Amino acid sequence: AVSMISLNCSEDSIDISGGASETEAGVQVSVIQPNGAPLAQAQVWVSDRNSVGEPLQEVICDQKGVCHISGLPDGEYLLRSDSSNFTSMAVMNIQALEDTNSDILLQLENPSTIQIESFSLNTMDSKVRVGVAGFNQWDTTSVNDSWTSGPLARGEHILLVEGLDDGSVGLIGFTPIQLILPVQLEEESLVIPSIRDLTP
Repeated sequence: AVSMISLNCSEDSIDISGGASETEAGVQVSVIQPNGAPLAQAQVWVSDRNSVGEPLQEVICDQKGVCHISGLPDGEYLLRSDSSNFTSMAVMNIQALEDTNSDILLQLENPSTIQIESFSLNTMDSKVRVGVAGFNQWDTTSVNDSWTSGPLARGEHILLVEGLDDGSVGLIGFTPIQLILPVQLEEESLVIPSIRDLTP
């Protein structure tokens, strides 16, 4: 398993329930700018909520900033959209969507960052790789070095940490830790002193 930290600073999780197994009816997503105006031709990425990797879908919105997402099986997904210096996100939990559409609003805002002071591991690993679930980027750092994420919207983010030993991935014990962040994080960073190895 992998060390996981869940960082929550808002309640942007959307549950969808019904009778089918996939989103045949579709989910309508609207992207708006900080001033509330629609963002024409906005790009929306749909990613697995709990892993680091390529987006599952990339959708371009219309001139009104509206697009539709369909064909996703039951599960939890991260939706995000970026523009210039702004970003947005929402968590979508699909639980057998019925034949009714669901609306999701992505409002762009100033991003924040997550900062880790150091990684304390009870193993021989001298390096770790760190990634934010829903994004396609792993960063490698020494356990005693700090790490700072890229721009992130307010919301619940899951941080994945894997120990690296001689260039190979050594799996660390798994634990979810939920931290409630301030509502506004435009210029603040969250500092976590350490992540410890939970392997027996």
